[in-house]
Amino acid sequence: MKSKFLFLMAMIGVLSGFAPAQEHQNEILPRTIMEKIAGEVSGKIAFEHIRDLGIYSRWYGSDDMEKAADFIVDRAKLYGLSDVRKEQFPVDQDTYYWMQKPWLAWNCEMAELRILEPERRLIASYEANTTCVLVYSRDTDIEAEVVYVGKGVDPSDYEGKDLRGKIVLAYGNPWEVSKIAVFRFGAAGILSGPALDKPGLTSTTISQMRIKPWSEDGTQKSTFGFSLSVNQAKEMLKYLESGKKVLVQARVKAEVRSPGTHVGVTATIPGTDDPEEEIILTAHLDHPRPGAHDDNSGCATLLEVARSLNALIAQKAIAAPKRTIRFYWTPHVWGVHMLFSKYPELLKKTLAGINVDCVGLDQTKFSTRFSVVLPPYSRASWLSDVLENTLNYVSLANNAAKWGWRAYGPEIVDHDGSRNVFWGRSIPFTGYSDHVFFNSGDVGIPAVMLIDLPFGSHHSQNDELELLDPTQLKRISFLAAASAYTITAMGPEESLRLIDEVYHEGKIRLETEMKLAKSILYQSPKERMKKDYGAVENMIIHGFRREHQTLLSTRVFAKGNAEALNSIKRMETMIRKFEKECRADLLAFWQARAVKMGVSAISIRPEYTPEEQEMKGIVPKKAPELLGDFGSLNEYPVERYQLQSIMPDQPYYFELLSLMDGKRNMLEILRFVQAEALSVNYEPISFDQVREYLGLLKEAGIISY
Repeated sequence: MKSKFLFLMAMIGVLSGFAPAQEHQNEILPRTIMEKIAGEVSGKIAFEHIRDLGIYSRWYGSDDMEKAADFIVDRAKLYGLSDVRKEQFPVDQDTYYWMQKPWLAWNCEMAELRILEPERRLIASYEANTTCVLVYSRDTDIEAEVVYVGKGVDPSDYEGKDLRGKIVLAYGNPWEVSKIAVFRFGAAGILSGPALDKPGLTSTTISQMRIKPWSEDGTQKSTFGFSLSVNQAKEMLKYLESGKKVLVQARVKAEVRSPGTHVGVTATIPGTDDPEEEIILTAHLDHPRPGAHDDNSGCATLLEVARSLNALIAQKAIAAPKRTIRFYWTPHVWGVHMLFSKYPELLKKTLAGINVDCVGLDQTKFSTRFSVVLPPYSRASWLSDVLENTLNYVSLANNAAKWGWRAYGPEIVDHDGSRNVFWGRSIPFTGYSDHVFFNSGDVGIPAVMLIDLPFGSHHSQNDELELLDPTQLKRISFLAAASAYTITAMGPEESLRLIDEVYHEGKIRLETEMKLAKSILYQSPKERMKKDYGAVENMIIHGFRREHQTLLSTRVFAKGNAEALNSIKRMETMIRKFEKECRADLLAFWQARAVKMGVSAISIRPEYTPEEQEMKGIVPKKAPELLGDFGSLNEYPVERYQLQSIMPDQPYYFELLSLMDGKRNMLEILRFVQAEALSVNYEPISFDQVREYLGLLKEAGIISY
């Protein structure tokens, strides 16, 4: 049976003209170097570093965050990295880093919650589960009665209840509950019990959440709170609903540190020929214990990339990189804003970013797929093709033989890990991590994110080491190391391979968009045919602009080399020729469909609609002093740059703002983002939503027009 299967696979390859596992190389980086990096990288070392970091509960500005940073510093120095520094960034109630206002520093030493009546039992302990204490709790030692207030986010939830000196049990967001229960009605503290309004739901997960550190007027300080699991909260509610008095003891030793500091760690592998050109690898150092996947895995991956490359360089197995590789273990979300505002000269030096956030899940234990999140189309460059080329190698090296194909290369497996197949993919841009800042229009640095999607049980006590696989950690460490080395070791001669890769991959992307365009027109009803043609034509026009931009971005590696520059110029000419062919083909296809559907093919493009005329007259410009992104985790309306009804990291909104450069009008910007959204299937937004977004941005002082 097996021989018949292999024969069939071989015949499919011959008949289709495609050999799935090639004997020759299909990588940008030479195969010999790929195999050296794969041979040096250790998933088990990364796994053990995750274990080491897992003893610390790393909230911003906490003692444990400092200890975790010291651990990174010690390892980085041991591995021979250069310029190893622990960075300190001031944080208080008023300080912004461009448009990001960091969360306040907080430190917790101990916390215990006991039920005293109707029975005596320890319910929660910071030593057992650090997520059980609501962030911004303060010193407390109290015995008090528990009162159930439902959701607890509206004053009507508290009618007829005497709360002064008592502890409220509520299922609403504890940040909002604390505003009313503590600051308005004088409750001693809160117990956050999720899903109390959802009968039948059970869970032992205890999620990290926050209470408000001060009242709106700043006159009252936060008290304390505990985060309960669904099961714990429902057990307590059952007592209350049966008429029993619930008395608890709460003990907390914790402080809000304002002013305080956030800490990060930087280190480098210096470049030789072009040290002023850098790429940066980032992973966020904070998060509650154990935090194995989020994001000890990213921090450990960066350490292993650094160790492996520096070891190979020291042994002269590979040459030192021509460009500098910078590593940054950062406070999440605003840490890159902090670093680049402190050292603005890094903005001009940095060519690209690789952000590692939640990797290494055992794919047989958790239903997930490793993902390379690509930059948005506004940041189209060679970076996507480098990462996808290396990702393809990882997939084929690990899977080809298992699929019955010829082995492509040595499998990348760890001695102490699994022998699983590798499920990896690249996906369009999405936000909510530290790559977002770099991809912002006024920062202009293309960056990718390496992440498992969907991811594990984050921000809870369940984010455990046992969910991770040393083999998967080895594969992702290899991917990051090989991609970083491909970029930083590339000279003018090596750039010829990259230029060729970018050209051919670009044609594949354009062919895919042509296929999508025709598919849309095939399915277009008569009354939508003209509108749909306009949409797909717009996608094709901007697709070719994207590929021109991507091809021209490779000039950074040519360094004036005539052969490389001529190669770029020749391929640019070929792309322009291909564009004429595709647009003529699309028009002919639409005209044939129009005749068949009984639609006039004479007037394809309608006049501007009133909404389009309105957008054409607006030329927005982002305030030059406000670099980067905003609003990822901020609380509306407390923070200056947060929008009430919009998450600006959502890709459509993100791209709209990135293109507001004072040169393009809003119609041009909209058409760019509409093309991208159609190509990658982003959720579209309406003209009313665009108007609202523009108004909020202008009101906040982020843009002017």
